[in-house]
Amino acid sequence: SGLVLAVLLCLTATSFWVTGTAPAQAAPPPLLARTSGSITADRLPTVQIDGVVWSQVVVGNTVYAGGRFTYARPAGAAAGTNQTARNNLLAYDIRTGELITSFAPNLNGQVLSVAASPDGSRIYVAGDFTSANGVARRRLAAYSTATGALITSFNPSGPNSLARAVIATNDTVYVGGGFLGAGSTLRNNLAAFSAATGAILPWNPDADAAVWGLALSTDGGSVFASGMFENMGGQPAYGMAKINASSGAMDPAWQATDTVRNAGPDAAVGSLRVQGDYLYGTTWHFGPGGNLEGTFKARADTGAVEWVTDCHGDVYSSYMTGGVVYVVGHAHYCGNMGGGHPQYSQWKFQHAQAWSDTQTGEILNDVWGYHNWHGEAEGPSMVNWLPDFAIGSFTGQYQAGWNITGNDDYLVVGGEFPRVNGVAQQGLVRFAKATIAPHSEGPRFAVSSAAPTLLATSPTSVRVTWPSAYDRDDFSLSYRLVRNGSFNQPVFTTTLNSNWWNLPSAGYEDTGLTPGATYRYQIVVADGDGNTVYGASTSITMPASVDALTSYGEAVRNKGARIYWPLNETSAATVRDHAAFNDVAHAGVTDGTGDTDVLAGQPGAITGDTAVLVGSIEPNQAWGRIYSNGTEMAPDTFSIQAWIQTTTTNGGRILGFSDIQTGNSGHRDRHLYMDNAGRINFGVRAPDGSNRTVTSGQSYNDGQWHMLTATLSSAGMVLYIDGVRVGRRTDVTVGEDYLGYWRVQGDNLNGWPNRPSSTNYVGSVDEVAIYPTALSQTDVLDLYSASGRTATIPPAPADAYGAMVYADDPDLYWRLAETSGTTAADSGRSLNAGTYVNGPTLGVLGV
Repeated sequence: SGLVLAVLLCLTATSFWVTGTAPAQAAPPPLLARTSGSITADRLPTVQIDGVVWSQVVVGNTVYAGGRFTYARPAGAAAGTNQTARNNLLAYDIRTGELITSFAPNLNGQVLSVAASPDGSRIYVAGDFTSANGVARRRLAAYSTATGALITSFNPSGPNSLARAVIATNDTVYVGGGFLGAGSTLRNNLAAFSAATGAILPWNPDADAAVWGLALSTDGGSVFASGMFENMGGQPAYGMAKINASSGAMDPAWQATDTVRNAGPDAAVGSLRVQGDYLYGTTWHFGPGGNLEGTFKARADTGAVEWVTDCHGDVYSSYMTGGVVYVVGHAHYCGNMGGGHPQYSQWKFQHAQAWSDTQTGEILNDVWGYHNWHGEAEGPSMVNWLPDFAIGSFTGQYQAGWNITGNDDYLVVGGEFPRVNGVAQQGLVRFAKATIAPHSEGPRFAVSSAAPTLLATSPTSVRVTWPSAYDRDDFSLSYRLVRNGSFNQPVFTTTLNSNWWNLPSAGYEDTGLTPGATYRYQIVVADGDGNTVYGASTSITMPASVDALTSYGEAVRNKGARIYWPLNETSAATVRDHAAFNDVAHAGVTDGTGDTDVLAGQPGAITGDTAVLVGSIEPNQAWGRIYSNGTEMAPDTFSIQAWIQTTTTNGGRILGFSDIQTGNSGHRDRHLYMDNAGRINFGVRAPDGSNRTVTSGQSYNDGQWHMLTATLSSAGMVLYIDGVRVGRRTDVTVGEDYLGYWRVQGDNLNGWPNRPSSTNYVGSVDEVAIYPTALSQTDVLDLYSASGRTATIPPAPADAYGAMVYADDPDLYWRLAETSGTTAADSGRSLNAGTYVNGPTLGVLGV
């Protein structure tokens, strides 16, 4: 046995395996449907303005809106028509959206903040005006809600520079902004005034930079301040502070800034709102100094953060009603929040969003160089409430909504948007809860005609595929596939969840048709409110015969592939999926779309079939993709398979899962890529954010066809090439859970082991298949044999001991029975040969 041990120490293997403990699985917040009684996305007619609204407050059924504007006009009136003078402040009825004509203030500068006294008898406005209704008022004024008149008894020596935020008790008015005092009294960015007279009070928290947001605790005993400051009263207070409403002393034990840290010249906590026992805040940053672009919820008493939304794009205002937190901002990436939208190469924005009021899961690992919230805070679920706001240009900041508030029945948004849901509605808009909303927002197709695509699979059957629709406030839509105009007798019905970035593929195989007959198909889609949209129709005359799949293709379908791209089209513009339907749960064909730099009609891996040649002469450009049209959540049990033929020495990504169809993805994994040496790597991004790979020991850039198969399941990661298992590891059983597409060809490989020189793989690709199961090695060998090739897997040894070891399926089985040469043969199923080095003695009598 000592001699055998010595021999083992002198062997080197051609592949490697890793085992260990599986990391904890990340469970991101699920995307939720809007509940039946909550706010709908219906745009309600509302008075319009000719500038921007910065702030609103609701008192009873009246909304007071302040900003920078000179005229109001009714809903539906074109710009410049039917105008009523309103200088920077107006009021409208939250039930009708109509201007309240009895309230006609006149301020000579913009209003940045509007707040109401707790008893609702007055509103306070702050900004950069110097007169109100012709009377001198330096950046702070009060109006009666009963008469609309300026309250002359409230005559403060207002802030000497910009006032950004105002809140009030019945006795005290608190103001924050960027100022050094009021009148001749020094005050750094925070001040308090008597509600009775406007006299400045001793309250002096002393913020060292601008204050943007203020809120009062429910009992009125504390003032919450936020902004760009880093210290309060000489004590650390990074972007937020809880301040005693009487003494001005900061609570140093309050914890929110332990988690959310936004301050300095390029970052801030921009708004605060207290509702019940909780504080809701919104944040922005465009440089160093901040760790959150999103919204947070914290306990008002302790500051303990309940959740954050890691959804990149500044957020300006929030309001909670009915268990949903509504926000306005310009979210351009929400891929870290479960099923949120990815970062597109040409940015797409969602300017209004809704979130569950409770945390529901873990935030995914950051992929874009922002602060990584994974493991630091939990997240809420995005709610499918997605009204569409057009970007405005009035402020030069090119935003949409700046403020959101409401009551139990209505939600109101103010900003600089010119349109809402495609209809002219400038600066102000209302939304209502379902019991009083018109429910006019219905399904819409992402493509103009929404005509189904037809493919005869036999003389009597046709595969019908169609694009999904989406709805601004209904997550689940119902589909009817209609044949020959029989709308009351659809041949197929199904229900799919979707929104503008999540459009799963859908399809059905219609059978029992007559050769030579012509059939016309049309899709009808409806939401839960009865809004119905009819797609265009497509006709097909059934052929007398169709080209049959190869025997290899039939084997792929028989193994249960749910995506199968033979890649044998004469043009790569459209790649057909030939996988069979299993049941309604899988009732969707995932056709692929070929990008530029995909050359069809090349010699294929299967005799009599063709392949595609992919790759760009500029190897790191985002060209040469083949991508699925339908979105899906990244699976944790699957097999991916492709045949390749190449001589490249620059490597490249061959096949994988990506959160966008083209360009460089943020989240991308579950992929096969070749390194510069020609070795094949199978990579999965584990929930802890680490990139885990299995790598072949040999190279496969030899100009020959090779079948690559990789599986992920509860058993771990396994990589097969030409039917042979070349590597596996058991410590990764799941990947990150994000929304995306299966994609042939390149993607960003930064951070992955053995990263090749090229993003794009250059070579031929054929017979791409995705399976919803982890294929066994027997399955893989069956498929390899179906190609007309023979895998050289050794049979089990004849002796009992060898047969027993073989049956246990070891990663390698070196019997060390060689009498000459330098190779230690692998008698197992992985062909993981070893190499004798340093001249060991061979042929010694064994056990």
